Amino acid sequence: MTFISQKGGSGKSTLAINLALALSTLKGNTVALVDADEQQSCIGVLSRHPRANLKLIQATKEPHLVIQGLKERSIVCDTAGYSHGAAWEAAAVSHLAIIPIQPSLLDVLAANETVQALLAVRDKLNRGLRIRFLINRANPRTTLAKTIRDTLVDTYSIKIMDTVLCDREAFKQSLHTGQSVIEHDSNSRGAIEMGNLVVEVSKILKSKKKD
Repeated sequence: MTFISQKGGSGKSTLAINLALALSTLKGNTVALVDADEQQSCIGVLSRHPRANLKLIQATKEPHLVIQGLKERSIVCDTAGYSHGAAWEAAAVSHLAIIPIQPSLLDVLAANETVQALLAVRDKLNRGLRIRFLINRANPRTTLAKTIRDTLVDTYSIKIMDTVLCDREAFKQSLHTGQSVIEHDSNSRGAIEMGNLVVEVSKILKSKKKD
């Protein structure tokens, strides 16, 4: 699966790190995190806390070739926060492309270029690609996430994930320990939300239904 957004600050790297770490704790699972962002944020964080069943790979060029050569059961790819050919190459060999979007009308409108590019990738290169919006960094004290969900429905044909991730300190704190938010504090609301995301991603990937 690949996290893609041409708008910086959407939380792609934090999501990729947390999802890869969470998947690496599943019994018998092996995970590769492919960092296709030139900033190499994921590798910068996780190289400080190596894990035997989590492989870190730098692939700012031709990530599709790197991904195709991997043997791990779960592959998570982080991409740059701007228009970048590497992002579309990664999507071309992914089963799932997730577009993180913050609850803001500006972010909804800015997603158009990403959506159109992914639809083109699916139409021309990867008919099995599932594309999903993920509402991220929502304020848990407001109803704006619901408003943005309705706006996304009215604006795009892309499905929206049921999981909503809120802007919580636990996500920031866990990065310093090299743990997922689930490992950092399994009882926190952030951990519950990330757990919901892991379950939902698994269901999407196991489903035989195409978008």
